[in-house]
Amino acid sequence: MSSVPESGKKARRIELRGIEKRFGDTPVIRGLDLDVRPGELLVLLGPSGCGKSTLLRLIAGLEHPTAGTVEIGGVVVNELPPAARDVAMVFQSYALYPHMTVAQNLGFGLKSRGLDKGDINRKVSATAQTLELADLLERRPGQLSGGQQQRVALGRALVREPGVFLLDEPLSNLDAGLRIKTRDEIASLHRRLGTTMVFVTHDQMEAMSLGQRIAILDRGTLQQIGTPEAIYHSPANLFVAGFIGTPAINRAALAPGGGGRLRWGPVEVARPWADGPGTLAVRPEGLSRAIGRAGDFVAEVTRVEALGSETIVHLALPPGLPSGGRGWTLRAGPSETFMTGESIEVGIDWNRCHLFDPTGVRWPDAPTPHKASS
Repeated sequence: MSSVPESGKKARRIELRGIEKRFGDTPVIRGLDLDVRPGELLVLLGPSGCGKSTLLRLIAGLEHPTAGTVEIGGVVVNELPPAARDVAMVFQSYALYPHMTVAQNLGFGLKSRGLDKGDINRKVSATAQTLELADLLERRPGQLSGGQQQRVALGRALVREPGVFLLDEPLSNLDAGLRIKTRDEIASLHRRLGTTMVFVTHDQMEAMSLGQRIAILDRGTLQQIGTPEAIYHSPANLFVAGFIGTPAINRAALAPGGGGRLRWGPVEVARPWADGPGTLAVRPEGLSRAIGRAGDFVAEVTRVEALGSETIVHLALPPGLPSGGRGWTLRAGPSETFMTGESIEVGIDWNRCHLFDPTGVRWPDAPTPHKASS
C-alpha cells in the first residue's frame, strides 16, 4: 500500500477580513470577508475580471492587499513572503521544466530548499504513487499527455505537503473529456489528503461538481457563499440566479398591480416589499408541458435539443408575456416529444418560483406566486 503525504493533518484555515485591492485607481476587490475551513475544498467562481484570481494571489502572497488582513492558520501573513505562508499554487499554465524528467520536476522545489537526496526521493515516490505517476518518472514533459502534465504540476505542489493548495483554473487548457477526468482526480485527491484547497474557475459545472462550498464573485464583491445545492436552489440575488444553471433561469418582470400585488400575465403574488416592481424567476425544470389539463400559459416551441438523458425545449412567449427579450426554456424527460413550431400548454410549479425585489435581492420568505384568477 502506497504512502500518502500527510497534508490533511496540518490543513490550515484561511480568513480574509476587509480585503481591498486596487490597481492604481481601479478597484478589483471591494471590502471582502471570507473564511475557508480547514480541509475544505472551496471554489471561487465568477465571470472573467471578477477578481477571483487576484484573490487567490493575495492568499499566496503574490499580490498584497490595499487594505485588510490575510490569515492562514491563525497567523496574519500580510508581511510574509509566499515561501513562508505554507501554501502551494498550481497555475493555469503547467510551467514544467522541459529538460527535466518527471521525477526531477517533482523534486526541484525540495532540492532548492536544501532537503537531502533521501528525503527528496521518498517524497517524490509517495507523491508519484498518489497521482499514478510512478511509471512516468523518467519521462520528460514533452513525452506526456496534457492530463499527465497537469498531474505533474499538481504533484509539484503536493510534494511540498503544504497546509493550503491554491489552484488557478488548472483545467482550462484541457479538452472536455480530459477536463472531466482530471476534475475527478482532484476531487479524489482532496478526499484522500483532507487538505485545504481553494480552486478558481469561471466554469459553473466545474464549481458545482468539485466544491464543497462555492463563493461567487462579481466585480470584486462576494455575492453568495454556500453549498452547490444551496446556491442553485436558493440564489441570494438575480446575478447568482442567472450565473448558475444551464440552461439559464427563466425571468419575467412583475409589474405593480392593485391591492399591493404584483402581476405578470397569468402570475399574481402579494408584494412582500414596500413598493416597486420585481422579478419572477423559475428554472427550466420548474416548467412542464400540461397534458390533459389547462396550463398556465401557451408558448410556441422554437427549438428542441434532444440530449439523450433529457430534452431542452426553447419557447417563445406570447406578446402579452414580456420576458426581457429572452425566450424561456423547459427541461423535459427524454421520452417526451416536441415539434418545432407547435404551441403547447405550459404549467408552472409555483413552489419552484423565486421572487426578487427591485434591487435584485431574493426574498426567501415571500408569498408563493399563483395563477391569477383573471
